[in-house]
Amino acid sequence: MLKYTKYFIEKVRKEDGVIIRVKTLSDEFSVGEVVKHIENNIKFVVKVGNDEIPVRVVLREGKKYIRTFKDEKPTNNLENLPLF
Repeated sequence: MLKYTKYFIEKVRKEDGVIIRVKTLSDEFSVGEVVKHIENNIKFVVKVGNDEIPVRVVLREGKKYIRTFKDEKPTNNLENLPLF
């Protein structure tokens, strides 16, 4: 059971250059768990200043991934978050 309806992703863990886990203010999730939760209407966001950038699920080559909405701000990109 999740504690919140919105989670702020602060850090990521990568394996071979691919994000495999995310760390929020209070929890740690696998990418698969994040996908499942987003598909069940739980929000995950990256916070930059006062902006909350939604994380969404994308399907590429038959596999589901997470990413922020594409824009011109590299600071809100999951790939640019600190590692843990």
